[in-house]
Amino acid sequence: MMLSALDSMRGRNMAIFKITQLSYFGQRLLILERFINEMKPTTWRELLKDSRDQLQYYTFMIAVMVFVMTALGLILAVLQTAASFMWVFEAPGKN
Repeated sequence: MMLSALDSMRGRNMAIFKITQLSYFGQRLLILERFINEMKPTTWRELLKDSRDQLQYYTFMIAVMVFVMTALGLILAVLQTAASFMWVFEAPGKN
């Protein structure tokens, strides 16, 4: 017998039922639930808001943070190198 997310809803003041007990909408709800669970995000906005798979979500967030910090570090290193070259070649008293 197939269990679904609706079957696992407990602790609330609602009747506990199996999705297959719903004669009219049971199969349609199973198809809808399967579609939602199998759907993958296609845009950046959907990817940032999609937290169904917690491990994948946090791995992606950590990868984004590492990328941003690396890019920022690279930009700052280039600026620091350029500033040090400017300071060496335009040192005061070299005129």
